[in-house]
Amino acid sequence: MRIAFVSTELLPIYGEGALERLVIGWAKFIKRKHDVVVVSISSTPTKAVSKVGDLPHAYVKNYSDLSVLCQELHVDLCILNNRPGWLNSISTKSAVILHNFSSAWELDQFPIDEIPTSSKVVTLSHSLYLHAKEVLSLQNEQIHHIYPYLARPFLKNTFATSKGSSKQLRYLFPNRLMYKKGVWALLDALDLICNNEVQVDLTLNRSPSAKDRNFTQKVLTRIETSPNARVVPSLRTPLEVSRAMSRYDGVLMPSVEPEGFGLVAFESLALGIPTITSNLGGLAHAAELGATTVDPLHTSKFARTLLELNRSTTYINSDFIAETFRVERSAQDLLDRLL
Repeated sequence: MRIAFVSTELLPIYGEGALERLVIGWAKFIKRKHDVVVVSISSTPTKAVSKVGDLPHAYVKNYSDLSVLCQELHVDLCILNNRPGWLNSISTKSAVILHNFSSAWELDQFPIDEIPTSSKVVTLSHSLYLHAKEVLSLQNEQIHHIYPYLARPFLKNTFATSKGSSKQLRYLFPNRLMYKKGVWALLDALDLICNNEVQVDLTLNRSPSAKDRNFTQKVLTRIETSPNARVVPSLRTPLEVSRAMSRYDGVLMPSVEPEGFGLVAFESLALGIPTITSNLGGLAHAAELGATTVDPLHTSKFARTLLELNRSTTYINSDFIAETFRVERSAQDLLDRLL
């Protein structure tokens, strides 16, 4: 069987974004049994790349061209990221993997019509499963849930921590500097905390969307005036992220909008690191596995949670995460649902 994995979310597909890492990992595993090609959607590709590792890679300008490409390459199954509206435009057998809530689907250029009964939908959290089933009016046989996977550096904590003996609590915020990730709510909470009680390092991860640039600049300006926050360089690879996380007392993912899954929270929990999250969307499962939950918009309670991390320790089920969120299991589950 020939399978095409299509990136419709972040470009280029060979980058280090979470969605790309998931797609490439699935594709590499499935390549052991089937022919696989990865495809990026871009009207103006910035760099022509014919391979991603040992995977053939192609660009198309739009979904009409994607349908033509699938016919030319004799694709048996086309797997899309986050764009259910494209299913009606692809003539080959098709499926869509939903990572995000409907704010990522309901765009004018990706209209959502009735999902073809021959198409399948896969979600990465129970919360997203229920949401997608309702919004897209799916039948039970059309929609499935699978667990995604974590990169191997997160599945076993082999890094020595260097947190020191300081009474100051040190947190890492390794998410994009976007409102929906809770960065503004975090800075509001830090304003209520005295100097030197808490230190938050925010990685310089900008949104890929041009519309977020002004907000990101406001965030950076605000961080400059905060005694409890600072910007640190972005972390490019899973190995860098896992090593960095292990140097902190806790990791923050206080999203103020629902997350389809919330990969960062599960990465830190897998390492056994205390993790503070909201309880929105897929992050509800992080709470079940040991994350400390907050309402990030309740500023005073958020600040109190940041100060009391050591007093509110919870059991982190990192063993379950390490066993469940493995690429071999995730990719095989994906195949079983789609073939």
